[in-house]
Amino acid sequence: MKKKRGIFAGRQQTPPAIPPTQISDAKLLADLDVEIAAAERAANPPEGSTAVINALSPGLAAMMPTATKQARKKLLTLQQVRKRLAELIEKEYQHE
Repeated sequence: MKKKRGIFAGRQQTPPAIPPTQISDAKLLADLDVEIAAAERAANPPEGSTAVINALSPGLAAMMPTATKQARKKLLTLQQVRKRLAELIEKEYQHE
C-alpha cells in the first residue's frame, strides 16, 4: 500500500471548513461601493480646493494634477471590478 503524503496524510481527506469571517456577496459589494465613493471624491476635488491648497503650499498644489489623475485611474479600476463582480455573482445565483 502506498504511503499517503500531504497535509491530510493519515486523516480523512475533507476540505477545510469555510472560515466564519468570509464576507457575504452583498457586504462585499457594499464595501466596494464605499471605496468607489471615496475614489470619486478624490478624483473630483471641489473647485476651490486647488486655490486653498495653492495658498497653503504651492508644492502640494503642483502635485494635485498627478494625484487627481491617479485617483481617476483608481476610480475606473474600482468601477470595472464592481461591474465584473456583480456579473459573476449574478451568474452564480442563476446556476443555483
